[in-house]
Amino acid sequence: MKQVLLFFFLFLGSIQSYSQSTQIVKGQVLDIDSDMPLIGATVQLMDESLDLGSITDFDGYFKLDNVPVGRQNFVISYLGYEFFSKYFSKRR
Repeated sequence: MKQVLLFFFLFLGSIQSYSQSTQIVKGQVLDIDSDMPLIGATVQLMDESLDLGSITDFDGYFKLDNVPVGRQNFVISYLGYEFFSKYFSKRR
């Protein structure tokens, strides 16, 4: 199993709609050694009250809608890699 699992880019943007209490989270999941996209990696928001997750596409990109604003914990998993967990906050 790979020791260094995933390199994770995260872009946070607020939804321009009726509510500023949620945001859209977009990013790309790459192998840290080869810089190649990880197709089919699972990206999940770790929140007891929500069940939000996404699968990366052919280029390693994902999108999560309706993520609560504030500091959130995301977990990324991919077959053959150790899972990756990190807290992120919206950038200004």
